[in-house]
Amino acid sequence: IEEREWRIGAIIGPSGCGKSTLARHMFGAPAAVHWDHDASIVDSFGSLSIERITAALSSVGFNTIPAWMRPHRTLSNGEAFRCDLARILVDEAPLVWIDEFTSVVDRQVAQIGSHAVAKFVRRSELARRLVVASCHYDIVEWLQPDWTLEPATMTFAWRSVRPRPRLQ
Repeated sequence: IEEREWRIGAIIGPSGCGKSTLARHMFGAPAAVHWDHDASIVDSFGSLSIERITAALSSVGFNTIPAWMRPHRTLSNGEAFRCDLARILVDEAPLVWIDEFTSVVDRQVAQIGSHAVAKFVRRSELARRLVVASCHYDIVEWLQPDWTLEPATMTFAWRSVRPRPRLQ
């Protein structure tokens, strides 16, 4: 994967094929987010500006401003996933990888969220990399990763970025 410049990678395959093991071997521990038990979502981003916080939350489809005032523990699984993702995206680590990417959200939210995340990462002024591990192939055309790795078939492929698919 170091043969070319890249920003987004995807390790895709069925459950049990070794995605997480391979990613952990290649990139270390997956991104993890710890939340203050009682702090609101917007107060849990440290010293970031409100503009940066709202851009990150919006980029993952968490646009409900009243929900930003609630603690993380009160969110649904889908909301919590999106907030975790927003926190990961504003982390300044040069490379993060996310295990079980989009597994807890419905497929349309996963697809639209994948597109939004890709835009956020590619537009970031930081030269950072994101790798996702997922059993859901439907996100690939929305995420538009620079490369895909399928451990089940031991297939690696460079990809070119294309326009997002049309919503049905």
